[in-house]
Amino acid sequence: MEEIVLYHRPDVPGKTVYTDKIKGVLVQMGVKIKNLTPSRWEKTVGLLAGVEEAAPEGRETAVGEAVFEEPFSAAASAEPEVTEEFLVICGFTQERLDLLLERLKAAGVPRTVMKAVLTQTNSRWTVSRLYWQMVKERIQMEPQKRKNQ
Repeated sequence: MEEIVLYHRPDVPGKTVYTDKIKGVLVQMGVKIKNLTPSRWEKTVGLLAGVEEAAPEGRETAVGEAVFEEPFSAAASAEPEVTEEFLVICGFTQERLDLLLERLKAAGVPRTVMKAVLTQTNSRWTVSRLYWQMVKERIQMEPQKRKNQ
């Protein structure tokens, strides 16, 4: 599988985004970039990454002992309100992933920009489902981060 990064840049007035820095690093590394637009929210991450498409998984998925539900329903709104910049990193070896993260940091991209690595499980999820899962995990991790400071 070729290295590809699925990238979402929010269109929120006044919101700081790091598009130039992120894309600059990706271009320097020779990584293919695919922009995530609202027309792609209900496509599977695997399809967009170019891996064999599986049917989208159901709305609930067990992760360990927890069950997570996607808070966005395509039936409720034509476009989800996605206000965060995020990357989905696909096809990288561990060494190249480490290099990417180092270069993003050196370029001034904060760690708070959400990132996910394509997995066998999340490849069957829609983009909106993966986004909301990342948001949920960020919220769950915040108390732990404060505790460790």
